[in-house]
Amino acid sequence: MGNFARKTAIFKSLCGYAFSTSIVIGGLVAGSGGALSNIPNPADLLSVNTRVNPDYDPVGVSIADFRINAAIDTDISYQDNIYATKAGKVDNIVYAVRPSIYAESDWVRHSLLMDASFTRGIYRNNDSENYTDYKAGVKGRIDLSGQTSIPLEVTFEKNHIGRDSADDRAGNEPSVYELWAGTTGIVHNGASVAIKLLTTIRDYTFNRVESASGNFINDDRDRQEYTTHASIGMHEDARIAPFVYAGFTNILYDNSIDRNGEERDSKSYETGAGGIINFSDVTKASFNLGHINRDIDDRSLRDISDYTYSINVRWEPSTLLSFTLAGKRTLEESVLAGASAYVLSTMDLSAKYELFSNVFVDPSVSYSFLDYKGINKELERFTAGLETTYKMNRNLWLLGRYKYVHQNDLSIANSPDNFSSNTYNLSLKVQF
Repeated sequence: MGNFARKTAIFKSLCGYAFSTSIVIGGLVAGSGGALSNIPNPADLLSVNTRVNPDYDPVGVSIADFRINAAIDTDISYQDNIYATKAGKVDNIVYAVRPSIYAESDWVRHSLLMDASFTRGIYRNNDSENYTDYKAGVKGRIDLSGQTSIPLEVTFEKNHIGRDSADDRAGNEPSVYELWAGTTGIVHNGASVAIKLLTTIRDYTFNRVESASGNFINDDRDRQEYTTHASIGMHEDARIAPFVYAGFTNILYDNSIDRNGEERDSKSYETGAGGIINFSDVTKASFNLGHINRDIDDRSLRDISDYTYSINVRWEPSTLLSFTLAGKRTLEESVLAGASAYVLSTMDLSAKYELFSNVFVDPSVSYSFLDYKGINKELERFTAGLETTYKMNRNLWLLGRYKYVHQNDLSIANSPDNFSSNTYNLSLKVQF
């Protein structure tokens, strides 16, 4: 407990440093009369993703040099398989309320953004599944010059993990974690060359959950992750902007040995190259391909050598329609016995269509493949969804959502990880 208190103190200090530094810079700029009105980007006015309609989009409130927006979402959902099981499905109705607030500076130089949200979810017939999530963050940028800046970001969140996670099926209630995260570094966007050097610290603390066998689990998942990422390439606004990158991640678990008798501390090294292609103001593609090596302290666990990638393509054939294709291949932590980690490969296709000036339709489909290294476990998941937004006025929106999920374990017949689920959601959003 003392160890956790020390870690919390460190992150609180980091949070206070980032916040106070940004406030000081902001005060100097504001005091010198450096505020400007928001000038719309012509490309933003054309894109269905960023276009603002004063009749139906909230304008917020201006206080000093900040624009503040607040909202309250009230949801009602029907889920036909809340435990993500193949047999013995349990359905339920879930009520949720989600207040949030967002404040962003409007300065000539430097920037400061603060946001916070709180979500309370209540299951009508399954109290053990109720959850309370919240998040708060401060994000800023100190401009050293017109081309060089120091990003600062500190966030804290308390969140629960869905029952459909293969690593979180043993508990009698959902796994809940707290996460402190902080990022800083230096970013240079020169006339022809862009350079980034960023360092991120994450601290995870999980709650204790009782399993069906009466044991307590999750205590051995507490960990710190230290990541450094560097890249150099052409300026991202160039027509074609290639880049190369390298990264290092050191993961340290609080318990030297987990409940499976394994030592999960590890070090990962990643290198790769990619590029950004700006076809036009509203059509853009970015991609990278790399290789990652993970060395794990426990010799009984398998070291990992694999490739990684990411891709993001946005195509807007008209001002009313937008398509986005996004994919990635990353290395993720796992607590399953014998598993070094799992490689997550995803591909998502989504669209946004403006049916009327106040009615939007957003369909999406995605495919995920989870390959657990060191054990015989491969999961594939297909997800399809549809969201419709009806903007009654700038302060009141009505949203309807549907989501279908199908997961199949390719390695074991009749696996408990096989399931299908349907979720129907109706939400009323009040905002200003």
